[in-house]
Amino acid sequence: MNISNFDAIQEHLNGERDEYMLTEKQVEYFRQLRSAYAMLLDLHPKAKIAKRLMANFDISQQVAYKVIRETETLFGSIQKVNKEFLRVQAIEMAKKAYRRAQKLDKPKEMIAATIAFVKAAGLDVNDPDLPDFEKLQPNLVVTVLPEGMEQDIRRMLQSGAVNLNKAPIISESIDYEEVKENDAG
Repeated sequence: MNISNFDAIQEHLNGERDEYMLTEKQVEYFRQLRSAYAMLLDLHPKAKIAKRLMANFDISQQVAYKVIRETETLFGSIQKVNKEFLRVQAIEMAKKAYRRAQKLDKPKEMIAATIAFVKAAGLDVNDPDLPDFEKLQPNLVVTVLPEGMEQDIRRMLQSGAVNLNKAPIISESIDYEEVKENDAG
């Protein structure tokens, strides 16, 4: 069965195909993908990545851009990565800036890199992974009491302590429909 290089690598990454099952061309293609991915992670411009791929693997410009596109398809576009990955990248960039400033003995740049590190790591807030509580909405639970139950509850409240263990349990499920914010328009 003839399988495309892309599909073979995808199967390999999914654990469906061992590396020894890859052809020589597929192994070379995988090297190109890993090289492109590493440069994408380092946030190099695509034009620069294409030039390096062309030089390192002796491929055309068209093939180089195809490798970049397929790398993004295979590993996900770097612009669409999750927040944690971006945080790690920012931390690494701050560390690199600090080391460079330290090497050049530039205290102001060292302080700026430290501030960038603190912000990227979320050390300036209590917990960077906490949800935005302003966006959280409480659950709405509608309770319908059986006829006469309201008066029974008022009587229990007036007598002091309320022992709900002695209250009759009457429950009935009713059909409902969840309405989301998006559905309102």
